[in-house]
Amino acid sequence: AQDSDYSLYDKKSKGSFGSKKTKRDEVTQVTNIGSEITSGGNMMLVSGGDQHYQVAKLNSGNDLTLNSGGSILFEGVKDLHQESHEKSKSDLAWNSMSGKGSTDETLRQSELIAKGNLAIKAVDGLHIDVKQVSQQTVSEAIDAMVKADPSLVWLKDAEKRGDVDWQLIKEAHDSYKYSHSGLGQGQ
Repeated sequence: AQDSDYSLYDKKSKGSFGSKKTKRDEVTQVTNIGSEITSGGNMMLVSGGDQHYQVAKLNSGNDLTLNSGGSILFEGVKDLHQESHEKSKSDLAWNSMSGKGSTDETLRQSELIAKGNLAIKAVDGLHIDVKQVSQQTVSEAIDAMVKADPSLVWLKDAEKRGDVDWQLIKEAHDSYKYSHSGLGQGQ
């Protein structure tokens, strides 16, 4: 599931002698919402087939066991924050316009927290998405993710297994800024 928030401010005004002003501000925020399961004791999630997790939060007061007769996919999902701000002014003698904006994605992964032992068993192996940063190896990407969010320490245990298909996922981080001015049409 996703929680989305969008706001738009768009104003255009005209003045004397053909002058015009515009201002536009647009902001989008998309946050992924996962399932949350908490138990005071042991937690076992068992299936005959595949298991698929997206930003799940599994918190066990004792042992946490995931047991799949197929594969287990821990899919990373991207939250999005996007902004753009633009304005312009023009009249017979002069015109100007400027703007700036940014797009930022944040890859999020499931949180597996066990006060006891954590056991992940999958007949057909694991598939796990981790954040790709430049030329980092999977191991370096995992270290960076765990350092930023200690609840992802389970990724370090998964790294020691031989049956994990690691997928490196890129985040988008982009920004722009422009400014232009010049003589108007009535020179």
